[in-house]
Amino acid sequence: MKVRPGDNLKEVSLLYVEDDEQIRKIMSRMLRRMVGRLYVAANGREGLALFEEHESQIVVSDIRMPEMDGIEMAQAIRSLGKEVYIVFLTAFGESDYLEKAIDVGAHGYLIKPVERDKLVEKLNFLADAIVNARRQASFDKLIHTLFDMQKEAIFLMERSGRIRLANRAFESMCRRFGCGGEVAELAARFGAAEGEETADFFLRYNGRTLSLDTPEGARMHYELRSTLIDELLLVELFDVTRYQESNLALIKENEIDALTRLYNRKHIPKLLEEILFNPHNTCLMMIDIDHFKRINDTYGHDRGDEVLKAVAGAFRETLLDEDHVIRWGGEEFLVALHTTYGEQGRMVAEKIRRAVERLRLDVVGGVTVSVGVCCETIYSRELFDTTVKRADGALYRAKRSGRNRVVVCDGKERGEERRG
Repeated sequence: MKVRPGDNLKEVSLLYVEDDEQIRKIMSRMLRRMVGRLYVAANGREGLALFEEHESQIVVSDIRMPEMDGIEMAQAIRSLGKEVYIVFLTAFGESDYLEKAIDVGAHGYLIKPVERDKLVEKLNFLADAIVNARRQASFDKLIHTLFDMQKEAIFLMERSGRIRLANRAFESMCRRFGCGGEVAELAARFGAAEGEETADFFLRYNGRTLSLDTPEGARMHYELRSTLIDELLLVELFDVTRYQESNLALIKENEIDALTRLYNRKHIPKLLEEILFNPHNTCLMMIDIDHFKRINDTYGHDRGDEVLKAVAGAFRETLLDEDHVIRWGGEEFLVALHTTYGEQGRMVAEKIRRAVERLRLDVVGGVTVSVGVCCETIYSRELFDTTVKRADGALYRAKRSGRNRVVVCDGKERGEERRG
């Protein structure tokens, strides 16, 4: 069956070089009906000039020609660095030329006289390769463009960790965090365990929010999404820093007492998480403003609020930023000091007591507090609750002993019941 020229031939340009005028006319007539654009030359020098002008995608050339033969022309074309398919037409007994043709990267040869079907079959194959490569290049360009249009960092990686495709946002992210475009380095900065496969890390943290610190000291938050596509992994990193910061601010505001701007009881889970993450000696203090009910009854609740705010201010001035102060309820407060032992806790409690005692308020005048202190290595919620109760028992003893004093728990308070 006669081989038909494929449709893709109409999308390519071809340079035909032949020094025999009669053969050139016959072949040109046939080729012109097959290809999109045809350029014809009578020797290698003309062929090279036409190629430099039009950059044909296929060159079909005789080998033996005057002025410049087909091999010399092919070498000159290759030196231009252009992507081109070269097919030589040759006769038997030209093995030396065929070896040279291979050396210049020819994509095939046909024996003269050329059989039409073999020529068409060869040209169809090359045209399909050219058009498919062009379409693949267009598709790749489209994918790159779509990737680069995304504001979020996206990359496509192999299971081995090699990046197949990454957008500009990812490259910018790597420059900012100094990961050099290596996903393994990025995973390590996100906290991947030593020896953990990079792809496994990104799959394991799919849907999670991860954090990175910038060289300037700012903390960035990214939501990670990963999708396995055959042997490739698509990873997206969404910058949720503003959302995360707003969310954290809302959470924090929800844990803040509106009047004193100290923590409220909703902060207890976070305090517990911090204590239990790395159990160490913690001092808990229960603090109560002395005769607060009398202040409210005598001067009114507005003055009572002023006292609460002033006492909270004294706490802030006396304690460290990492200490926790919680308005436990009414005029009671819970203070948690990390890595603090009994005597240290008592000394801090005394500083708090003296700071409050020095306060001078309009109308109300002076105010004092009583403090119960209990220090313990806390490794469970139950032990935390027990330590709070012991500190509360010590506070009761302080108030029963005359108020405006500090009492450290010593075991006696275990059996005592708190009275109002």
